[in-house]
Amino acid sequence: MDRLKVALDALMAELPEAIAILVGTVDRNPKALTQGEKPLFNSTVWLERGQAPRFFHKRLLPTYDVFDEYRYFEPSKTWSTFVYKGKRIALTVCEDIWDVGTIDPLYTVVPMDKMIGDKPDLMINISASPFDYNHAQSRIDVIKANVERYGIPMFYVNLVGAQTEIIFDGGSIVM
Repeated sequence: MDRLKVALDALMAELPEAIAILVGTVDRNPKALTQGEKPLFNSTVWLERGQAPRFFHKRLLPTYDVFDEYRYFEPSKTWSTFVYKGKRIALTVCEDIWDVGTIDPLYTVVPMDKMIGDKPDLMINISASPFDYNHAQSRIDVIKANVERYGIPMFYVNLVGAQTEIIFDGGSIVM
């Protein structure tokens, strides 16, 4: 975790004042030792020059297909939006958007249902959704369901690259 802090500090030092960035990462769970929770959160961090890093932890952890996140990560129990350049932003991480409009929901909560009360101007979803020949249309359908349900635009940003045998195709969309 010390190397992670060094890397985030280095990124922050290089940021021009006019922009902010999102970085997929992990974060320590301070309740792991005292309350028996898992030691890490699957997270994204908002970096903005001159500001403390803001961590946002993933709420919905998949345990199907190639995913076994609950094995390693603690799900977040918090919901919050934030303001950047006058716009209120709802930030979600990957799976957090996938339980909208499904016939058989996998989870008991939908993170955006909790954040929409803050009246966000837009939502950003940072994802690591693997490539699958049949997955592109379902991804678009999920993004569309979120945009229609909440009536705000979504910036869906997906990882590009590979990890072991899993390929991430990018497929980022603004809708």
